[in-house]
Amino acid sequence: MKIIDFQKGLSFFVRSKDSIFLHELKRILNLLSIPFTDPCCLDASTAAPAAIIFTTPQTNIVAGTGGAIPVTNYLTTINTDAGGDAFTLADGTVNGQLKKILLVVDGGGNAVITPANLAAGTTITMGDAADFVVLQWNSTEWFVIENSGSAVA
Repeated sequence: MKIIDFQKGLSFFVRSKDSIFLHELKRILNLLSIPFTDPCCLDASTAAPAAIIFTTPQTNIVAGTGGAIPVTNYLTTINTDAGGDAFTLADGTVNGQLKKILLVVDGGGNAVITPANLAAGTTITMGDAADFVVLQWNSTEWFVIENSGSAVA
């Protein structure tokens, strides 16, 4: 049975044992140019809910401001000035949630990101343009699942 059984803001949770349904839904969203993240948390053996997160447009944080990185969308681009910038990241909102953070402009200083809860460390430091991390929330802490040029300490 295919039903959308929960809707809150821009997040939809789809219950389906039919992977063809999820594939077709992704295809339609792509044709309509509706941004989304791939289904997560789908376990074919148990037919667990698959989360499809419809993301708001990316957020960009300009150099010299730092501050909180939103968890309401998938991609946040950040920029630094010569003195560097400090950022925070709150806990995720949905088990399996993905978050990508990309340093776009390196003004000379480092971007230091301090998540509220980070597996295997307390900070993520980016020093060069194009450094990025992809994080996944497991209901307790963020896990780094992809890293290009960033230091986790």
